[in-house]
Amino acid sequence: MESRISIVIVEDDIITQSQIRSYLKKAGYEVLAAVKSAEDGWELLKQGEVDLAILDINLAGEKEGLWLAEKLNQHGKVPFIFLTAHNDKETISEAVELRPQSYLIKPFDEIVLFSAIELAMRNFAKADEKSEENILIRDSLFVKENNLLVKIKLADMVYAMSDGNYVELYVNHRKYLIRQKLNDFQKILSPDDFLRVHQRYIVNLHKLETIGTGHVLLAGQEVPVSKAYRDELMRRVRTV
Repeated sequence: MESRISIVIVEDDIITQSQIRSYLKKAGYEVLAAVKSAEDGWELLKQGEVDLAILDINLAGEKEGLWLAEKLNQHGKVPFIFLTAHNDKETISEAVELRPQSYLIKPFDEIVLFSAIELAMRNFAKADEKSEENILIRDSLFVKENNLLVKIKLADMVYAMSDGNYVELYVNHRKYLIRQKLNDFQKILSPDDFLRVHQRYIVNLHKLETIGTGHVLLAGQEVPVSKAYRDELMRRVRTV
């Protein structure tokens, strides 16, 4: 099923922290937590269950945002955006060396923030050769809808249908459109869980309800099965 992207804010300025939280919640993103120190941020982020972190470079306290960014790079599981009020050459140079997926210069508006989030997720996904132009991070696909990135776990997808250079994804009676050919999309799916049953369709084997002569039923919807794929389908359902 779809879910909101979870974000952690590490910012010691209460006004900026509140502004970011307001922008994110208004758009539909989930603010998992907002903390003031790098140490508290690390305690949350090291679990790897967060989708994105927004880090102020200059934090009050013993550790700064640069320290936290270095820890995240070593951990390698959470994309992050650098946030700073300083755009001097020295600050930017230090930030660039830590390879943030995106950055924000204060002050900024919500459109700039949302653009930075999408850029960060795309840049992080590009580290995986399978991602290509879609945002694929671990077991989830991030789809843009009304300027908001929606998180879809691939395991929750019922089926995918080719529509030329696009693929329609059906997830819990909702449809999402991504720009990719079905053959390429199939490469990111687990062959243990998904099967091509037609030139235009891929189904989630775990969502099968009934199998007919020329179709299967998944979540109450019929998907055609061509003769070329039927034997493999019958073989696979015996092992699922």
